[in-house]
Amino acid sequence: METISLMGVASYMPPNIVENSFFQRGSDHSENMFKGVVRRRHIAADESADSMIEKAADKLIKQLNLKPEEDIDIILTNVSMPDQLFTGCGAVVAKRLGAKPKMIIDL
Repeated sequence: METISLMGVASYMPPNIVENSFFQRGSDHSENMFKGVVRRRHIAADESADSMIEKAADKLIKQLNLKPEEDIDIILTNVSMPDQLFTGCGAVVAKRLGAKPKMIIDL
């Protein structure tokens, strides 16, 4: 059996932060629908799930000094609100990174 290893993790958070009042614009409702969190991060109009995954992966690639075309065997994505409804964004991520993974899994 071949050994599989997780070498590291990275993340990306959109820089745009909005307050809960953002969701109440033009609303007559006095009750706040979003009670748990005061601020939320929003992606920019030109960002997508695959661009955010690419930004996080780039950090990891640089940190671990990887060559994406050689060193990435699997791309695993999990996007709650996918931009690509039927195919997921794994193939787009692979292309953006210049990777040639043996397997792409979009959860």
